Amino acid sequence: MRKKEYVRVPGEWGGRDAGKTFEITEAPATAAEKWAWRLIIALKGTTGEIPEGIAHLGYVAIAIRGFNAFLASDVDYAKLEPLLDEMMDCVRIVRDPSSIDKATGDPVATSLMSDGSDIEEIRTLGWLRSEVLRIHTGFSFTGALSTWASFMKSPEGSENT
Repeated sequence: MRKKEYVRVPGEWGGRDAGKTFEITEAPATAAEKWAWRLIIALKGTTGEIPEGIAHLGYVAIAIRGFNAFLASDVDYAKLEPLLDEMMDCVRIVRDPSSIDKATGDPVATSLMSDGSDIEEIRTLGWLRSEVLRIHTGFSFTGALSTWASFMKSPEGSENT
């Protein structure tokens, strides 16, 4: 059975989207694997690299490598755009949290509006994409950045900068 989670946009920074609830459903393994390979191929040839001092951070280092690749490369947006769109295929909105599906006991979720009007803040899109990745991999990009920032502030991390 595919994972399904309900996530709520944090109130402290969610702006107009604060408190909105979204359902994220894991894609089938074959589709997720193909998506990952297409992302790797889109980033192929970039100059991003993991600094030696943080390689021991595992997935955090992979996230940093990916972030560096985006910053240091000439990524073809035409290859990246469908990947971004496909991430949002896993996301549906819970318009009324009090409306419960009697058959499943879950909140009723519906597809996002094709005009994009369900999400009003750019940062919400980034957060939702991070949540999609977390549900598929068990890895949180925002958590990785937080871990990396803490590492860089530590005496061990400051030696490697």
